[in-house]
Amino acid sequence: MGHFYIGGNIVISGLEYAREIGAKTVAITTRGHGLVCEYADLFINPDVGPEVLAGSTRMKSGSAQKMLLGMISTAVMIQLGKVHGNLMIDVKPTNEKLRVRAQNMVMQICDVKEAVAIRLLEDVGYNVRAAVLLHSLDISASEAKDIASQPYRSLNEQLDQGK
Repeated sequence: MGHFYIGGNIVISGLEYAREIGAKTVAITTRGHGLVCEYADLFINPDVGPEVLAGSTRMKSGSAQKMLLGMISTAVMIQLGKVHGNLMIDVKPTNEKLRVRAQNMVMQICDVKEAVAIRLLEDVGYNVRAAVLLHSLDISASEAKDIASQPYRSLNEQLDQGK
């Protein structure tokens, strides 16, 4: 995906390479149908209107592009099955804040107390998806991790598979 800005030759080179390897390409630009659009299979061109400060080209454009990228990445995570309800369950708890987030997700999804959530997570290497499967399907930690590792499956599908 090309996120066009000043220095767009880098984006164009990236789009060219993506096409060479057979990837679909998308460009986001707020400056009309520009050069970058010729290198993309799809282009997104929101009309952000004039900047508050005349001559500035980064404020509204940058904010609009950031919002679009956030929406696109969220949609991709949903399509890949990495979301359960409104929870991003495939979090990699690499620090204390993310470990607490993982614990809270397991507590919410499984309706268990903190100590139970921590034990479930510890049993499966702090993998939220596997912890939920472990609790909900009453299977071994190894089986839960095996099911959780299957690509492109929603947690609901994995729960149904295990029943």
